[in-house]
Amino acid sequence: PAVSAAKVAKERGTPIALVTASPSTWARRMLAAGGLSGLFEGCVTVTRDTDGLLRQKPDPEPFRLAAERLGVRLQDCVVFEDTDAVMAPLRELGVRVVD
Repeated sequence: PAVSAAKVAKERGTPIALVTASPSTWARRMLAAGGLSGLFEGCVTVTRDTDGLLRQKPDPEPFRLAAERLGVRLQDCVVFEDTDAVMAPLRELGVRVVD
């Protein structure tokens, strides 16, 4: 569902971001292996080694940084996430989370 939603969002001109606890080199490699590099080309990407990132998942900080770079409030984002430890703090902040 996350890839389908990202494709629709991109087609509609809605900004998308990729937030991962992985390093940027690994994230790029996995996107390429999955044929998804084009989908996330030019979008905001927050990885473990992103400049300005103070805390890692499960802290909401990576998502806050992505929202800031998108120019939107975190609470206005929809997050696709598969880890309960990450989803709970986001939901407490009023973020819509799809698992």
